[in-house]
Amino acid sequence: MIGFLIALGIGIAVGRDASRRGMNGGAWGVGVFFLLIIVLPIYFIKRKPLLAEQFAELDSETIDDLDALDKS
Repeated sequence: MIGFLIALGIGIAVGRDASRRGMNGGAWGVGVFFLLIIVLPIYFIKRKPLLAEQFAELDSETIDDLDALDKS
């Protein structure tokens, strides 16, 4: 019973984290719940940066591009 609850908690946490990263949270959460020892390490390898970090990189690149246009 305790193992079931641990797998459920980790599955929910991975699903939420995957959704925040623009990935399929439902699929990752279910996969981790059923095959925790196999899917969790794969998730840590495959996961993307947080969407906020992706937008921050995009914004800084866009600002640099705009600065370059202003100087020319």
